[in-house]
Amino acid sequence: MLQSVKISKKIGLVAVLCLLPFLSACDPLRNQIAGAVQTKPPQETLASVKLSLQEGKFSQALEQAEPLAKKSGDLQPAFALAAAQAYCRMGRQDEALAMLGVALAGGAAEPTSLITHPDFESLRVDVRFLALLTHHGSRSANKPATTQQSASPPAAPSTPAAPVPEQAKTADSVSVEIGAGGVSARAGSVSVKLPP
Repeated sequence: MLQSVKISKKIGLVAVLCLLPFLSACDPLRNQIAGAVQTKPPQETLASVKLSLQEGKFSQALEQAEPLAKKSGDLQPAFALAAAQAYCRMGRQDEALAMLGVALAGGAAEPTSLITHPDFESLRVDVRFLALLTHHGSRSANKPATTQQSASPPAAPSTPAAPVPEQAKTADSVSVEIGAGGVSARAGSVSVKLPP
């Protein structure tokens, strides 16, 4: 009987030693589940996502941003823009363009600022990117401008002005114009004009 107790203790010890690697793997899983259950305020999550993007942790940024980019809410466009940035940096242009459409539709960014944004550098030659910017650029160009009223009396009415195209310039030889007439882009001796 005494010998069977010793054998069963040895078997139990061997079983625990065999299961030890599996038990230690539970810690990250437990932490991940705890993190999913403990929700942060959206503003805090957005700050965390932006920090991850700055640090080059694109997978981590995407893991946090994507679920909130797919939910409706006030910060959905901002999360969609962050997800688009992460997707683009990871080389996943199709997903980046889809998220970018959500971000632009929600007003998270101006189309002219995106043409020169370093995170979207790989999309600059993609016709779908330019079409997306054209679509949202022409929508914003057709919106009535909102200005603050000054203390001076309003100016006398004149002939209505055509919408002024928005411009973004980078280096000396690069320019982009987005307006109601479409997108005009010039880089050195190459120029492209896309209709609205």
